Amino acid sequence: MTTADSHDNVQTQKAGGGNLMTDHGLRYYIEEGLLPDMVCGATHVQTKFQKKFRPRYFTAKIRGGVLEELRLWGPQVLKDGSLGQRELDYRWKFNAG
Repeated sequence: MTTADSHDNVQTQKAGGGNLMTDHGLRYYIEEGLLPDMVCGATHVQTKFQKKFRPRYFTAKIRGGVLEELRLWGPQVLKDGSLGQRELDYRWKFNAG
């Protein structure tokens, strides 16, 4: 069974009493409509791949109490405005030290 604890506009999904863990860290859900559509990419990378997505949750990698990476995730926004199946993200990386 999955439950969710609300923290203002952010929810941390829990399954079986623990946090939902992904390959990218803990997943925190964002209230729908809280953030505008974004273009995928990263702060440190220039790319020609410019697709829009609708932020639905974020992940955070924390090591030794230091935030290393933060990503916003959500479904791709298609040309007709509908949402696709593909999950896109925007990533911020932080230097530890």
